Order: sequence, then C-alpha cells, then structure tokens
Amino acid sequence: MIEDLYLKIIIPCYKEPEILKTLDSLLVCKLPKNKVDVIILINHAIDSTEEIKIFNQKTLFDVQNWIENNKLNEIHFLPKLVELKQQSVGLARKTGMDLAYELFQTDNIVKSGIMIALDADCTVEDTYLIAVEKHFLTYKKTPAASIYYEHQISDNQLIVEYELHLRYMVDALRWTGHPYAFQTVGSSMAVRAETYKKQGGMNTRQAGEDFYFLQKMMDLGGFTDISTTKVFPSARVSDRVPFGTGRAMQQKEVLQSWMSYDFRSYIDIKTLVDFVPNLYEKKIFKPQSEALKQFLKTIYFDEKCTEIRNNTTNFSAFKKRFFQYFNGFQVMKFLNYGKENHYLAQPIREAIEPLVAILFPNQKLDTTKKILERFRNLDKNTIYKPE
Repeated sequence: MIEDLYLKIIIPCYKEPEILKTLDSLLVCKLPKNKVDVIILINHAIDSTEEIKIFNQKTLFDVQNWIENNKLNEIHFLPKLVELKQQSVGLARKTGMDLAYELFQTDNIVKSGIMIALDADCTVEDTYLIAVEKHFLTYKKTPAASIYYEHQISDNQLIVEYELHLRYMVDALRWTGHPYAFQTVGSSMAVRAETYKKQGGMNTRQAGEDFYFLQKMMDLGGFTDISTTKVFPSARVSDRVPFGTGRAMQQKEVLQSWMSYDFRSYIDIKTLVDFVPNLYEKKIFKPQSEALKQFLKTIYFDEKCTEIRNNTTNFSAFKKRFFQYFNGFQVMKFLNYGKENHYLAQPIREAIEPLVAILFPNQKLDTTKKILERFRNLDKNTIYKPE
C-alpha cells in the first residue's frame, strides 16, 4: 500500500512585487497523489509604514483575483494578511509554518504532512511537487531535506560568484567528510510536520533562520538532499535582511569580487574529521594548524571529547554525539575565527581553486560561470543517502 503524503507550501510575502510569478510556476507543476495547500502569508509589522501596508493590501487583492482566475481543485491557494509584532524573516516564516502545522493537526494528518518552505521571489520546476512527494516516500526516516536550487543569474556576475560561494562552502565541507554538509537556503527546504513540532518549530531570527533551523534537523541524523527538481531564487536587490541573496546583491556597487574562506580552513577541518576514530580510542588530537589549535581551546575541545566518550558505549554513538557537538554551528564559528585571526578572506575564484583541482582535475574551467556550472552539475547528480 502506498503511503499518503500531504504537502503544504508556505510562502512568506513581504513587499513582494512578483508573487504571481511564483504562483504561476506552482500552477503548472505536475500533480502529486494528494491535494496541495499553498499558504501565502502576506505580512508586515505593526509599525510598518503606511506605504508598505497599502502595498500588501494590494498584493492580497491581486492574489485573490489571481486565485479566482486560476482555480485548480488539486492545489488550494490560501492567502492570509497578517500584522507581526516585528518585521523578521524568521517570524514570518514561523507564523506561516505554524499555521501549516495547525491545519495538519485539524485534519488529523500530522504524521503524513510535509511542510515546504518557498519564497515569494522564486519560481520552481514543474517536477517540484512530485519530486518532494517521492523523496519523502523513498526516504521514510528522513526528518527534513534541502531542495536543489539555481539562482536566476542571467548576466549578473556577482550572483554567479555568490552562488559559487554557497556551493563552495558545502562541497568543501563534504570533501572533509563532515556529515552536516548541506545547503541551508530558506526558500529550498522541506520538513516533516511531526518533526517540525518535536524540534520546537522555526525560530524568529531576523536572518539566518534557515541555517539555524536546518542545523536542528541535521542533529537528528538522516538529513537528505532533493536533487530531482529545482527552485529558482531571484537575484534581485533586497534591503529586507542583514545578509542573504538580496543583501548580497546590494553589494554589487562596492564589491569587485565575492569574498570567501581560505581553503586552508577546510584542510584544517578535514584533519579533525579524519582523526575522529582516534578520539574514540582516547588519543589526543594535536593540530598542526595554529588556527585550529587556538580555536579548539576556545570551545574546550579536549574536555568535551572526554565527556562524549564517557557517555557513549560504542564508536557509532560516539561519532553521532561528536558531530552533534562539532556541528555546522562550530564549523561556521571556526571558518569565521580563521578568517578574522589567521587566514584572510579571498575572492571566491581564488579561494575555490584548490577544491576545483581536487574535484575536477585536468578540466578547463576558465570562467567563474563555467566553474559554477560544473559545481551545479556535481550537486545535482550526486546522491547523498542518509546513514
């Protein structure tokens, strides 16, 4: 018997001029087995300007009018205008995802519910819905997944470099062997409804809410990639968050190149990941890198390893607990510590050269766009199965 899955897509929508393009792309998707709800959470803060409130009122009217002209029994569009206590991407996403969970609960289908986060400046491939459904049916124990994306780059060199920077961080981390190497893009993720509730739901951060949320999912084990479809985030300028794609595009007037992390930081991480079996055998890790040596002191590394070893009875349990400790948060802290104290930031084209040489030896990749295309192809065609 085929298990039933019910999909709810959550789209926060704040001052969004192109939401109808997003809805158009969902409308032409191939349909999964069950009906799909699309929650369009049009939102602004209580203290937002009158101009923004009027803009959002018009957005609500436009969406409602679009729904009247594009009725489809298999996809149910649910627009909702809300005022938030404060303007925050995290709070908006949380409000929408909490609403989706309540609807699953009302229908008594929490265990069969999949919540999909999307943004109002994205479009999707027509396989989007069936790919998510099939993935969660195939990987029945996966708590959440990252969905493959490609920015709408056209001739925008900075977005090419920015996306390459995002892929570099993940693929370099995968090269180290760290198990938490996944994209953490808020517009490209899905989670089981029951897992969402058990893990405390979405946070309310002003930015980076997706990274912090998905790290909690990775801690559970079994996190996966959905690489059989595509989300296409916009490369437009945005002033709504302190970092992310929109903010990155604001830098195009002042940046000649997107800056990224020195590859030596990832070499440091790899030496630690490779040493993990020895840690279980009570051997002391002695980093050759001054950056890693000093950083591990700041997080009381030796003491923590002893504590983990004393509270686990086999290597498998030790390894799981170790990476819940030295997880994506710690990796990012180390990367930033290294950049601030030991390794200077580098233009992405320079930073990524050692990884290109390792992953694609003897291949002629003479432009940043060609390098990005090669990394896209790698990510799209590599399947990372949960342990």
